[in-house]
Amino acid sequence: MNLRICILLLLLSFGASQAQEKEFVGLWWVYHGTGEPLQVRLYDDGSAWSDFPTNNPGRWRVENGQALCIWNDGWKERMVKVGEHWEKHGFRPGVDFHQTPSNRTKAFKVSPRSDGWFGAPK
Repeated sequence: MNLRICILLLLLSFGASQAQEKEFVGLWWVYHGTGEPLQVRLYDDGSAWSDFPTNNPGRWRVENGQALCIWNDGWKERMVKVGEHWEKHGFRPGVDFHQTPSNRTKAFKVSPRSDGWFGAPK
């Protein structure tokens, strides 16, 4: 393959990756495994924040069309599109993303801005 084609394919791949990341950046409402709502904020620099437990920072990335969040408290979450809606799959500390989730709940992206709206979904 010639160099120009390789560069073009690399640029197209990078653009698709950025578009996927933009789909996830913003404020999300998800639910704890016991049903309480919690906020998840995904920032465009790969940082993340959740209000459970209080002030829980983390990191996130896009992999296979899903947002994978790794929290400082050891929990992990995956935002997954299921049909027409989103789900949050939670993984307790020590459980890998490739194992069965510890819990699954609905997920709602309520603002494309990470510092957006604070109210819980109805």
